[in-house]
Amino acid sequence: MWRWWLGVAVLLTVCSARELQTVKRSPRPDPSDDEKTFVKRSAESEEQSHIRERLPWEIVPISAAQSIGDENEGPARLAIDMDFHTAALPERGPNGDSWLELKLGKVYCVHDVIWFRKDGSPYLVWNCTEESCAKCKGSFFWCHDYNVTITTSERGKLEENVKSAPSCKLGDKVKIERSSGNEFWGWEIALIANQVYSIITSDTPVSQSTIGTDGDPDHAVDGVSSGIWAEGSCTMTANSSNNWWRADLDQNYWINTVVVYNRRDCCQDRLSNTKVYAGAVLCVDTT
Repeated sequence: MWRWWLGVAVLLTVCSARELQTVKRSPRPDPSDDEKTFVKRSAESEEQSHIRERLPWEIVPISAAQSIGDENEGPARLAIDMDFHTAALPERGPNGDSWLELKLGKVYCVHDVIWFRKDGSPYLVWNCTEESCAKCKGSFFWCHDYNVTITTSERGKLEENVKSAPSCKLGDKVKIERSSGNEFWGWEIALIANQVYSIITSDTPVSQSTIGTDGDPDHAVDGVSSGIWAEGSCTMTANSSNNWWRADLDQNYWINTVVVYNRRDCCQDRLSNTKVYAGAVLCVDTT
């Protein structure tokens, strides 16, 4: 077997499992039911039904703002007050645009932006990637009338060790803007997000099965990713069977991505036939 040459750095990022981000939907009437019968309920149940439960992995914005609006009729904060019976009402501003912006307080990786109707059912849902939140689920017409952008403030850019991931968009501000500039009702907006950051540092305990010439395991977490052996920042095992490299974490994490930087000067095929495990779970098998 070839010696196992690990790349010069290993980066693990933490993110929520997508299967945990299923949108909870309020009960909908069976098509065969009479609509009037379905919506009829007692005053007590009506009072309870408009208070929304927080979704799994939902984060709480610290504030909300909007283009312009009546502070008494539809202030921006009503879009995040957990009440389906209240709503923000962004109106056309001085620049001819109407928008609602949520401030998160710190940088998150946002997976989904969910806009609810007054009856508690999802109206539009935007699924985000590392590039944008362009994928919209809902009415084709209304999806094309609204845009969702996620940006990072100057303060947020100062946060250290925050990493991106393919399945979410980094930022500390979420903005919903109507292309036509007309006013709109923001009954309830929910954000499914989490913080993504590196859990591997130069202090992380690491080990490997065997050590070849000056190929210590800590070379893989020293932060240097040039991939040049002569620079002394690559690991190397002895020429033996079943070689491995391992990082021991201090607690359990949701592992979203494992990045291994290979050598660039030669021998890239020596990382062929490799398996990557997170605990006992096989994540990648290149054999």
